[in-house]
Amino acid sequence: MNAGFKVVSLAFGERAGRTRVSRACDRCHRQKIKCDAAQPRCNWCTHQDTPCLYDRQRKTRRNYMQPRENASSSQYGPHTNASDNEVVGDSTLPPSKPRNQSPAHLIGNIPIAEGNASLSSASDTIPALSGTQDSQPSRRSSPTIGSFDSPPWENVAQFGPGLNHEPNSIDRTSLPEHDVIRSLAVDFYSSIYSSIFPILDPVLFDQTVSYAYETDARGRGARKSACLCVWAFLAFMSIHQLDAGHRTSPSERLRVLHYIETSMHIGQEPDIDLLQTSVIMIVVYLFSGKLRMAVMWSSFASRAVLLLGGHSKACFERASLFTNSSELGTRADAHLRNLFWLCYHFDKELCRRTEQPPSLSDHNCDLSLPEGYKDYVQFTMEADNYSRPLFPGELRLTEIRSRAYTALYSRRALEKSDGEILQAIRTLDGQLEEWRMAVAPDHRPKLFFSAAAGIGRDGADMRAVMLRLEFHHCLAYVHLASTRCKSWSPRHKVELEGVSTSLEISVSACRSSLQFLLAVKQVLKPKVFWLVIFYPIMAMQTILSNIQANPNAQTATYDVALISQVSQFLNDLATQAAQQNEGHGSEDRACTFVADLERAARQSVLRSAPATISRLSSDVAV
Repeated sequence: MNAGFKVVSLAFGERAGRTRVSRACDRCHRQKIKCDAAQPRCNWCTHQDTPCLYDRQRKTRRNYMQPRENASSSQYGPHTNASDNEVVGDSTLPPSKPRNQSPAHLIGNIPIAEGNASLSSASDTIPALSGTQDSQPSRRSSPTIGSFDSPPWENVAQFGPGLNHEPNSIDRTSLPEHDVIRSLAVDFYSSIYSSIFPILDPVLFDQTVSYAYETDARGRGARKSACLCVWAFLAFMSIHQLDAGHRTSPSERLRVLHYIETSMHIGQEPDIDLLQTSVIMIVVYLFSGKLRMAVMWSSFASRAVLLLGGHSKACFERASLFTNSSELGTRADAHLRNLFWLCYHFDKELCRRTEQPPSLSDHNCDLSLPEGYKDYVQFTMEADNYSRPLFPGELRLTEIRSRAYTALYSRRALEKSDGEILQAIRTLDGQLEEWRMAVAPDHRPKLFFSAAAGIGRDGADMRAVMLRLEFHHCLAYVHLASTRCKSWSPRHKVELEGVSTSLEISVSACRSSLQFLLAVKQVLKPKVFWLVIFYPIMAMQTILSNIQANPNAQTATYDVALISQVSQFLNDLATQAAQQNEGHGSEDRACTFVADLERAARQSVLRSAPATISRLSSDVAV
């Protein structure tokens, strides 16, 4: 094959053998008119009765298609065909920008990608609150989520060989004894989990259990849905270690989940039992760190709750009439409404953790809060209030988080101007503050946490811990969108008012999140590892970005020490979680990423001020 290429342009009616490019005479060239190059004089010179000359000096044309000498040693080497190593083109042109690379702005030396604050491919910086990208792992001086096939807060462990090849002993005929299920249900209703996860209604689930143990062939469809719901309930109880009367090992739980997955059909008519099964599966997979499976079940549950009408105003109005003595139909509507709110919350939660668009649109759903919700919901609930649904997160905060995605991170939001972005940030910040002030003073989260102020009454309440982590994350999530403003670009010397303040708020919120995590570390159990790990990783990345941009700042050494302490705590929690899961997890992968974050932070400060690194171990007091 020839090293160079010869470009030949053929016009209609032109002979295929002609390759010469006609040259205009001097006069036609000066007049910039078409010259027919006829001899002895062209058409224009003939009519003007002037000499037709070709005396001008021609500029030498650069042949861009000629290969460079010693091309193999150039900066951009030749492309080769893997099949025969034959050169198929030269490399004289600069490399094109990768198709999936987003244009980026800079915060100091920190590239922040346009869009959902995704990670850039920078070699030694980590943009804050980054997203996921599909790329191959690579060794970098700083870790990036782009170097992972999935985010580090996702459990990527697969079933072991035994689970893949061993025949599954789980089926509809192998359910535990009827009394075992009823006993587990009683334990569930008497625990706080029945309020945080209102996945079952006592009366309706009693019917479900009856269907599951029936042998009447006429109700095979209902029996199958009921059996799947019972199996999902067993998996849920084992996750929360509430199945003392019927202990389920992690391996057996995986087989139960596999049976449910293979037994569900896309064309199956949704009913309340299938919806319950789907919601329970979301909870189980969230606690297991299996985000991709949780997203799939969330999509199914969202569509099912829409088909059943749980999102509608009519369902809300019927549910608002519910009392404990209500008829079965009203009870079913009230429970369906609870399932809708669970679907809504998990949909927004997974949207942030996976950066996948939500399945439920706020515009198409009635978001009227449950009857009396604002009055009875608090961060700490007493035992006699277990009958009232609390839900995993505060519903009003979940709505704000949904608005934040739509206003700042959706596809349409990426086209907003700087002024529109800052206006949206101000609006959402006001809504967050309004929500915070609506919380009772005893349980109100501090805008910025301080270890010296203590954790208050909510230190031993796991739900309160998660809500405070979510509040600080949401505050950072909103204000970090300001980094998309063009004033961060090096071409803009005038900074928009409010952009710098927003970045400071996001960094302070992330710092508060890590400080609070250390203050309540005694409350966090191994089973919540995959739920919690998301928040510190996102916060640590934002703080690391700030350290890399301002390594000489007074807070830099403190932040490095803070990251170091959080890294040690997460490593200890991961060790306990791995033991509890019997090796069916990838906790070590998450800890490796966290350790890389700590190393990158230390290196940034060390390069800037070597003498300060010795003080890192004594700068944090919790």
